[in-house]
Amino acid sequence: MVQVRSVPGLHLSVFKLNGGGTLGTHTYDAVTILENSGYVGIGVTAPNEKLEVEGNIRVGTSTNKANIEAGNGVPSHSAPKGTLYINTGATGSTNRLYINTNGSTSWAYIAASA
Repeated sequence: MVQVRSVPGLHLSVFKLNGGGTLGTHTYDAVTILENSGYVGIGVTAPNEKLEVEGNIRVGTSTNKANIEAGNGVPSHSAPKGTLYINTGATGSTNRLYINTNGSTSWAYIAASA
C-alpha cells in the first residue's frame, strides 16, 4: 500500500522495479498521475487528457476482449476479431475507422464521406 499526502504539484510516477526509469527498452514512466489535473498517463510522462495511453489498448473481461489500435495507413496485419483500428494519417486511404472481421488480416471499414 502506498499512502500519498496532498502535495501541491504532485507528479506520481510508477517505474519498472530496478529498471532505472525504463519499462523494458523504453525510457518512459509506466504510469503517471498528475495531482493538479487528475490526468493519468500510461507510457506517457505528461498526459494531456483524463487518460492518455502510448500504445494499443485491450479492454473487456477474461472471456470478452476488444483491442483498440491506432496507426498511419490501411491496416494489413493480423489482429483478433473485433479489433478496432483508427487510421490517424492519410497514407493509403482517406478511410479512418476499421474493424477486423475474421481474426486474421480481413478488415472492414467505415467509408469516409465526401
